[in-house]
Amino acid sequence: MSSSKLRASRGTSLDEAKRVLKLTEQLFGLENVCLSFNGGKDSTVLLDMVMAEFPDGYHKITYVYFQQQDEFDEVLDFIRECDSKYSLNLKYLSASFKDALSKLLEEHVCSLTLTYIVHFSLPYPFYLLLVMFF
Repeated sequence: MSSSKLRASRGTSLDEAKRVLKLTEQLFGLENVCLSFNGGKDSTVLLDMVMAEFPDGYHKITYVYFQQQDEFDEVLDFIRECDSKYSLNLKYLSASFKDALSKLLEEHVCSLTLTYIVHFSLPYPFYLLLVMFF
C-alpha cells in the first residue's frame, strides 16, 4: 500500500471513529458509557479522542482500570498521573475482566464499554470496538 493511500485510510478511519463517538453520545449519553483505560497506547489514544470530542462532557464517562498483577510501576505511575491530571475518577477493579464487567453492570455504572484497538500495519488502521451490555 502506498504511503498516500495509508494516510488517506487513516484520515477516513479517524473520521469514522469520531462519528461513532458522537453517535454513542447521542444513543446512550456519556453518563452511561465506561471507558477502559490501562495506560497503553490504544487506550491513551481513545482517551485523547474522547477528551477532544467532548471537552466539557468527558467527565461524565466512567473510567475503569482492570488491575494486572504484574503491571510495571511506570505504567501504574502513568495511569495515576492521567487520573489525577484529567480528574478521571478512575475505578480500579481487581477482579477478572468478566467479573469486573458484571459488577459494573450490576451496579448500573454503565451500559456501554468502549475499547480502542489500533493496528497500523493493516489497511484500515483505526478500529473502534463497542461492546454493549444491557
